[in-house]
Amino acid sequence: MTSGTGMCSLKASWAADDVYKAATATAKTTAEKVVSVITWATPVPITYGTALSSTQLDATASVPGAFVYSPAAGAVPRVPRSPATCDTLKVTFTPTQTTDYTKETATVCIVVNPATAN
Repeated sequence: MTSGTGMCSLKASWAADDVYKAATATAKTTAEKVVSVITWATPVPITYGTALSSTQLDATASVPGAFVYSPAAGAVPRVPRSPATCDTLKVTFTPTQTTDYTKETATVCIVVNPATAN
């Protein structure tokens, strides 16, 4: 088995010789997907009106793949309550090799400060 998941069996047989008797051995194992690990630091607080960008949406993963953020880049987090509130940012990671690695999600909290009056 070179990739993917499932049951793998191995059977080996040895012929007898002048020192050893004939023998057979069987082993079974189950291969499972490796868990993709997402690393995403909590972003620094932003002021209301600031659009989300790669500064906040900068998760990384332990394997190659694609990230989908919610809300997406360009979105402006909701109007903050007083005092500053936490908005949840979410990322869904899909690995390039979906047969070998798991799809994962992660969340972080971003503090949205009220805009200052001019």
